[in-house]
Formats: sequence, C-alpha cells, structure tokens
Amino acid sequence: MPKTYEPIATTTVATTGNTVTFSSIPATYTDLILVSFARRGINSSGGDGLKCQFNGDSASNYSFSFGAGDGSSANYSTSTGQTIFIAGSCGDSKYNASICHILNYANTSTYKTVLTRANDTTDQNVSISVSLWRSTSAINSIYINAANGFNSDTIFTLYGIKAA
Repeated sequence: MPKTYEPIATTTVATTGNTVTFSSIPATYTDLILVSFARRGINSSGGDGLKCQFNGDSASNYSFSFGAGDGSSANYSTSTGQTIFIAGSCGDSKYNASICHILNYANTSTYKTVLTRANDTTDQNVSISVSLWRSTSAINSIYINAANGFNSDTIFTLYGIKAA
C-alpha cells in the first residue's frame, strides 16, 4: 500500500459463519479503505455479497448502483431505500478480492459515498459499485456479514488514508 495508507485493523475469520465488525474507528484520516479476501462459509453454487452497515444503522438509508461484466456481457442495476450496501463478494470455492473506498468518512456535514471494485471468481467477472449512506454522522464502526457466513481464513483489513 502507498505510504499514505495506514493499517487500522485486520481481522481473519477463525470460525466459519462469523460476522466481522470494525469498531472505534478513529476520525484521524481523510478516507477509509476496506480490503477483503472473502469466501462464503457454506458451500453451494454462486457467490455471496458482503453486506455492510455503518454505525449499526439498519434503517433504509443506503442506495447503490452496481455494474458487472465478464468480457462478453454486462449488467447494471440500481437500488434505493436499502438497509445495507454491498461491499464486494464472497467466492464459492475460491476467495474473491474486493476494495472499498469510503470517502470523507469523518465529515459531519455530508452523506457518505463508497466506491467498490471487486472480482468474482465464481462467475468470472469484475464489478464496480457506488453506494451512498444518507447520514451526516461520522463513521465509527463498520459491520460486515454474508447470508452464508464467511469461510475461516477470510481476511478483512481496514486502512486509513492520511491527509497529504
């Protein structure tokens, strides 16, 4: 990672099926970067989305636009009034890599924007999404789960971006 990226915390899932929470996130950075190498906890066909919430907010305050493609076809969708946003995916038999850039997370006068890039080893595609959390609260915790849990050895790392 560049010198401006400072690791805040890393979590390796020890038991299949766990959820992950980063809490007590300091407000000393400009942005956050969440990197994941995730595999779903229960083997079945298809991947599984990384479902996220900020500060325990489970109200319908999230929206996102999502696009994915495999080199020969593409799809796009939007959704508003959601209780979560998708921050990447878990692979079925392989680990998927996802990177979420959470902009201006400590700013208390703007809504929070999240840019996510991910690969999906199950469907052999790449995806990008833009999410919005309609709150002006500073982000101090991130909750992540998946419908089928996480396989043990799934890794999440949270970085802070220092001001230039």
